[in-house]
Amino acid sequence: MPVASELRTRLGSFLGPVCRVLLSRNSQTGVKLWNLLRMDRNNPVVINHAETAFGAEDNPASAAVRGSLLNGCWNDEAIAQVAFACGRADRTAWRNRTIEDALSATQAWRRLKGLTLASFFDLQPEEFEALVARVNVTGRWVDESLRELGATVRRNHIARHFFFKFLEAESDDEAWAALNISLSLTDERLLKWRSDAQTTRTEPPVVRRLHFLDLWAGGQNLDQEVCRESKRRKTFLGLEIMSGEIMPFM
Repeated sequence: MPVASELRTRLGSFLGPVCRVLLSRNSQTGVKLWNLLRMDRNNPVVINHAETAFGAEDNPASAAVRGSLLNGCWNDEAIAQVAFACGRADRTAWRNRTIEDALSATQAWRRLKGLTLASFFDLQPEEFEALVARVNVTGRWVDESLRELGATVRRNHIARHFFFKFLEAESDDEAWAALNISLSLTDERLLKWRSDAQTTRTEPPVVRRLHFLDLWAGGQNLDQEVCRESKRRKTFLGLEIMSGEIMPFM
């Protein structure tokens, strides 16, 4: 209805938080609103559907919209955003259950999609290798995909190590070098590491480094510095694809 569409346009930025509350408190209405907001392509208001889905409490309704969101991901950028939203909301149970379900799927590409999702969490390389061992599929494109996904996990592992080296290094020169190494390898996960450290770390040297990062990032635009979206839009399951090309994986 035109009136309903106009109302969603006028209240778009307000409806995102409302949808999150409804998914937690009134699941049927929450799912209906979430679907309307997601399907409303003409709405100029940008709503972060992943943040809405994962910001809601864990229940069947929120699980349904999260699953729908992941099912609609056909490039690595979209899968990464689901993983990052899940990580920011600390929805570990959903993460573990979803990866487990994907690895148990019949289709190889679904198992690879589960591994792609896993590669965007803060897993240790050996944890990821244990998941890879369970996939049990072979083929040229599978091997290429696994190689790229493994590289993603290792880069994140190194980036995380050097980020905390930056926070804890004794000398400022060592800290600066560590920060630059981390920034060369990291992605949006660094923003969560920083947020977690600001919440949990109270040691004066660490607090000083966090203040420095905030001041430095204000001029450097840290969000853009760590963003890897443009590259991931061109890949699916770690492999380069043409725009809209998914059939080779099906």
